[in-house]
Amino acid sequence: MTTTGDAPLFRDASAPIAERAHDLASRLTLEEKVTLMAGAAAFTLHGVARLGVPRIDMADGPTGVRS
Repeated sequence: MTTTGDAPLFRDASAPIAERAHDLASRLTLEEKVTLMAGAAAFTLHGVARLGVPRIDMADGPTGVRS
């Protein structure tokens, strides 16, 4: 896990997106990764409060893998 100063790399908008995505993915637990893929409700994806990742509300489109 890399940081820029006190902030995690995934929060650094000037860093390359691939590095930011890798940094965020390395910080997520397996359960958090699965939760992000599953969706919370229609047109809503869970966030990860522990890392400051907000919930995503959509007006239209996919909301993740459903069973």
